[in-house]
Amino acid sequence: MVRGDVIEVAEAFYRFGSGPLKMFVAEVLSRREEDGHTWAELRGHDARPDGSLSVRERFALVRVDKARVVGEARP
Repeated sequence: MVRGDVIEVAEAFYRFGSGPLKMFVAEVLSRREEDGHTWAELRGHDARPDGSLSVRERFALVRVDKARVVGEARP
């Protein structure tokens, strides 16, 4: 996962929030090993079903092996 990707992650594999996460990745702030898995701290925006992005910025800590790249944000 890199800047510009839109990712999906199940609720159990990211911190913090409820429900599945669909997020545009604006920046990968860091990566670290925790409990035998690689986690990435991300800055970005929620991606809506119509492909638009939320104006509000969000942060998430995502388990890398459970994140699925589903596309790129529309310009």
